[in-house]
Amino acid sequence: MHLFYQPPLILWRWFYRLGSTTRNSTWAFILALSLFQVQFTTCYDFKLGLLIPWNSTDYDSYPFLGTRSFGAAVLAAEQISASGLLGGNNSSHTVDLVVADTACRSIAAGGHAVELMDETVDAFIGPPCSMPCATVADLTSYWQVPMSSWFCAAMADGESEDPFDVHPTLARTYPTIFQIAHTIPTTLELFDWNIYSIIYPLDGLMGDIAYRTRMLMDKRGHPPAHMESYQKPLDLSVARNILKNVQKVSTSKFKQSSISFIRYSHNQVIFLLVGGKTMLDGDQQTFLLAARQLGMTGEDGHVFIVIEPFPDPSFTSPWQPLLSPHANETVEGDVTAEEALTEAYRAVLMITMSLPDDGRLDDLMSDVTDIMMQPPYNVEFPKPSIMSAYLYDAIQLYAHAVNVSLATKDPPLDGAVLGRLMQGNVSFQG
Repeated sequence: MHLFYQPPLILWRWFYRLGSTTRNSTWAFILALSLFQVQFTTCYDFKLGLLIPWNSTDYDSYPFLGTRSFGAAVLAAEQISASGLLGGNNSSHTVDLVVADTACRSIAAGGHAVELMDETVDAFIGPPCSMPCATVADLTSYWQVPMSSWFCAAMADGESEDPFDVHPTLARTYPTIFQIAHTIPTTLELFDWNIYSIIYPLDGLMGDIAYRTRMLMDKRGHPPAHMESYQKPLDLSVARNILKNVQKVSTSKFKQSSISFIRYSHNQVIFLLVGGKTMLDGDQQTFLLAARQLGMTGEDGHVFIVIEPFPDPSFTSPWQPLLSPHANETVEGDVTAEEALTEAYRAVLMITMSLPDDGRLDDLMSDVTDIMMQPPYNVEFPKPSIMSAYLYDAIQLYAHAVNVSLATKDPPLDGAVLGRLMQGNVSFQG
């Protein structure tokens, strides 16, 4: 049993729901109560509002679906409760999840956030989709309630030197789009590549990365030689025309650089910001088949760089999952689609997350699968997403911040305090 000379958590919950004027007028009462009353606290009951797209058909929501990742939230809550992280080994506590389906839509996310506040949740986990996340982050910053998301990468505060100034109660376990965009100049510098082009879809996550990259490279005085977008769905003829435009511009730039005696690398680089396997996107393969037909993937051809934000652990053959039903179809002469893509992918450099290889991730994925197949979820053949790991860590991040706050006698539910802790002042093995 722990002995605390401070108001119990239920008073802190009530206190931080008050407006600032009422809060100031009641502070003296709470302070007096804490001085004259010893509160024996033996149980912490934390209620977390989990905002997640459960089974949305929205293109950008696929990696975050509850049917693919919710089991990680269950595992995190169970582990925190069993570990005694919140309150010490001599105190019992529970971590309860209240789940709402956002469908990756801002209106739904904002409405559910208000409803969850009426249920007096202590913190919000998610939502992961960026626009709904921005809506909820505005609300939680106003309410001063902590919020931990496992994606939320395309919010504007990712460009701020101190995101805490924009959303003081928000933390993320995934890098922002602005941070991901920095991989492009870093890659160019690493390989001494100078001429590059960017191809991207008009909508979605990759379009956001392309926009941020252009802003970043313009500031550095190194804009792309060519930048072209396209509308989905993509077919082979459209892909060929786009690549022909890239060929013309990059060849012209190469000749200009030779005339002006500026040293440029031999290879010209194309960033294909078009998604990959886990985005359910075949555009990457379509572009590479078109590039092979145009002779752009040989030894002296272009270098194609793809960024894969959601690398599933078994992601080793990008061409196989989408084309396996058509692997034996011929694309030219007696060359099959799989053979053509295998050859084309030799011109590809893939940039993705570095995943732990000590078995932790495999164990998590297996446990998530087991949970989602059982009642009440009953998901047939669940395909756990790598984002399960980021969801697990988002809940752990909040719990570790609360643990530090309790140890330092800070009000354990103060959103600003927990926000600052979550944004870089706690550490744990995720």
